[in-house]
Amino acid sequence: SDTLAILSTFLVPSLSLFPSDTALPAELWSVLEKLPYSIRYKLYSSWRHPGLEKGTLRSLLPSAIRSGNISKPLGIIESEIETGIAARYVLKRISKENIAEKGRQLAKTSHNNPLVVFTDILSKIESYDNLILMMVDTFEFVTKLGLDVMGYCLL
Repeated sequence: SDTLAILSTFLVPSLSLFPSDTALPAELWSVLEKLPYSIRYKLYSSWRHPGLEKGTLRSLLPSAIRSGNISKPLGIIESEIETGIAARYVLKRISKENIAEKGRQLAKTSHNNPLVVFTDILSKIESYDNLILMMVDTFEFVTKLGLDVMGYCLL
């Protein structure tokens, strides 16, 4: 119980505050892989709560913002917004000709905020089904934590 509280309050959300690198997600995954998927998905859900990117700010009342009573730290919200912008930039430019280069860039943006990137990817795939095969090629560059988060996002 205390371990899960530490994971959901500090360790999992803090991934968003670090630069995009494969080392930290690999270390976090070495802990999370020992947990059953139902607990991991609850951790991802608490990481997502109360929303992602600007949705977090939109869900807050102005009085809560003024008083500083925000459920998600502003640094994490800022990191999610930056990651979302970077992911959408790459998604707009991805094609069959540049899938290796752009796939690596997209995977790199997903290392510190996989929830943001995979939510964006899935929304694009719903609109453009020709992206499915290109995204499958991109997933070979994603960390194991990122792939597990992708499974969560699919549900």
